[in-house]
Amino acid sequence: MNPLYLKCVLANDLQSDTVRPWPGNFSNVARQARLIEAAGFDALVCADPESFSQKLSKQNGFSYENYTLSAALTAITKTLKLIIPVPTSCSEPYNVARRLAAIDHISNGRTAWIATPVADYDTLAHYNSIVTDNDPYERAGEFIDVTNKLWNSWSAEAIIIRDNGRSGVDARHNKPIQHVGKHFSVMGPLDVPRPPYGPIPIAWTDISEAGKKLAVRHASCIFTDQPTMTHASHFKDEIHQCLLMQGRKKEDIKIITNLTVTLTSATETGGSTHPAMMQETHQPERPTYIGHAEGLLNFMKRWHDHKATDGFNLIWSQGESGLIAFAKTRGAGVVNLLQ
Repeated sequence: MNPLYLKCVLANDLQSDTVRPWPGNFSNVARQARLIEAAGFDALVCADPESFSQKLSKQNGFSYENYTLSAALTAITKTLKLIIPVPTSCSEPYNVARRLAAIDHISNGRTAWIATPVADYDTLAHYNSIVTDNDPYERAGEFIDVTNKLWNSWSAEAIIIRDNGRSGVDARHNKPIQHVGKHFSVMGPLDVPRPPYGPIPIAWTDISEAGKKLAVRHASCIFTDQPTMTHASHFKDEIHQCLLMQGRKKEDIKIITNLTVTLTSATETGGSTHPAMMQETHQPERPTYIGHAEGLLNFMKRWHDHKATDGFNLIWSQGESGLIAFAKTRGAGVVNLLQ
């Protein structure tokens, strides 16, 4: 079974039955990150890309700036991968490349990023220098190209380790990228060493037609809402065909299904596995599971055996209380059984 994925709840959880400090207290977020890692998950998304919307920010409360949060979480986690959303319509490649590279060095290569071609006015209105009539997907494509060029502007031989243990830089191995495009003109090279494992992997959430075209060029995984195994299988086949046309391999992108989870105890479900339930949310629909931990295992295994998905992004309807309940089942719970 491929790794599972989990979004981190950053806003105040009104349904949580635990004692909650105000949502700006970092200990609240740190506690959740430790729970996620202890439960055996592979990664967390450090903030929801939609949190860049002013409207949703007012609804959901305070959340940290993504880079600051991710850097802080690297200090309290050991194996958890950190996925950082980046709105490409209101960011600059050079700044993003150096921030992500720095976090990747601090975390020893545990970083990924979500390139988000944000196009809504509420978000762009905060950035006076951004031209709002540009094609956000065209800009995002060039943004990714420039960022990767900047990371590759340092070769592996650029860092010199001297006999006394001190390090230095051989500038001969740092090359300007001299990029001149429609949206960006960047000289380079970057002022931060190449990330430990090369260009940082990209996760993707936009599955519009324009979004899918960019995903098959650049992404390592796609987070997607698919209401049934049939829909998910068709989507996976479509992405695989597009990858082959792009000259990439099917295994180059992992398809990660978003799954809303409500965990119950065995007594609440009569001691038997509660069936997975489909709830009508937004379009496209997202599968929703209601039941106990072992039933969740069976649900996910069925999707995986059907080759409908490569992994899951679990989203707790109960907020932090659901995460705590899940972590308590780890000894005989889903992640342990999957492994």
